[in-house]
Amino acid sequence: MADDEEEVRKRAILLLVRNAECEWNAQNLFCGWYDSPLTENGKEQAIAAAAMIKKKKFQVDVAHTSLLSRANDTLKIILEELEVPEIPIQVSWRLNPKHYGALTSWCKSEMAGKYGEEQVLLWRRSYRVPPPPMECDHEYFYEFLDDYRYKAPEQLVENIPFTETLEQVLQRLLPYWFEVIIPQLQEGNTVLIAGHGNSLRALMKHIEGISEEGLLELNVPNSIPFFYELNMDSWKPAKPMRYMTDESTTQKGIEKVILQGKPV
Repeated sequence: MADDEEEVRKRAILLLVRNAECEWNAQNLFCGWYDSPLTENGKEQAIAAAAMIKKKKFQVDVAHTSLLSRANDTLKIILEELEVPEIPIQVSWRLNPKHYGALTSWCKSEMAGKYGEEQVLLWRRSYRVPPPPMECDHEYFYEFLDDYRYKAPEQLVENIPFTETLEQVLQRLLPYWFEVIIPQLQEGNTVLIAGHGNSLRALMKHIEGISEEGLLELNVPNSIPFFYELNMDSWKPAKPMRYMTDESTTQKGIEKVILQGKPV
């Protein structure tokens, strides 16, 4: 049965996409807040993501992304391919990925071999278990501490985190969701968020009410866009989330993410 026209008018469209492949993704390294640029393959993935959005005939009105170039550039390529490069783009540290602390720059599969697959799964996918914190002797400690982007007005006012749980990611993301994104959706805009695996997982938990156990099995593939139809009265899904490609392609992307945490 077709959806009631009045009900459809009360829905908002939210598009989401995880950053395309970056250099550290290609090497299977924990990225977190490290600013790893897109690979050439990643740029091609972003072009393909735009084609998926175009095929679904979505018209993007406003876009959001993090402070990291792998998400910024994924978004820019998508908007150029959609021929809407000049729509409003808002950038916020609140959409940054989870900070992986001391794991930053280490190989995921090597860490699984050293600490065990179960422990690495908890560090990557759990809601409340943080990675070990980054200490001052870490190679990237001062690079993060001195990064001017987190000292700009209205960016990170408090101390920069040196590890995060997914719960903490959600806590910093929700003010942006309620104060910035929801008002744009209320105005009838189709909103696109180019984010990261864990920041998108955190938002998905909030939107869908995913349990902590369910989060352990929730993996977001790189550069395969997906979307929600949200009821404007509750901001909960009117229909289940849907990827913009066939099930086989989506599953291959998810399996690739899962295998990253397996020991070599």
